[in-house]
Amino acid sequence: MPATPVYNTANYDLSTDIGKLRMVINDVSLLDTNAGVRPDGTFYADEELQVFIDLAGSWKRAVSLVLRALATAYARLAVVQEMDGRKEDTTRIADKLQDAAAKWDEQLDKAVANAATDAAATVSWSSCFGFDDGAPRIFGVAQYGANIADAA
Repeated sequence: MPATPVYNTANYDLSTDIGKLRMVINDVSLLDTNAGVRPDGTFYADEELQVFIDLAGSWKRAVSLVLRALATAYARLAVVQEMDGRKEDTTRIADKLQDAAAKWDEQLDKAVANAATDAAATVSWSSCFGFDDGAPRIFGVAQYGANIADAA
């Protein structure tokens, strides 16, 4: 296991897939070295996050894999304890992480579906002005019944 990394602005790069994944799962702390997302406070190593990205196919799809892995880790340590009148219940953390993973996947699926619908519904300038034969025309001759010869 790699040493616990400390992520600061020098090696926390949002232009990389690892940096984006790290940001979304909130596995960052610029000041505290023991504030990672894991139950023991450690951070994921870049190599570990890269494995999630490789398994999922993209950093966006890897988010839910990481959340589910964290849910498993937190479930193993889930306890209810009371001390000096203060009660700490960590049994719901795993459920919340599983819910977050499911919601992330649902939103990502919706975004992909919307992008596909938007791409299919786009209208090019050439189709608007009739540069393509047989294309529907918004501003073309066919809509207004005009005859080019009449304009001469």
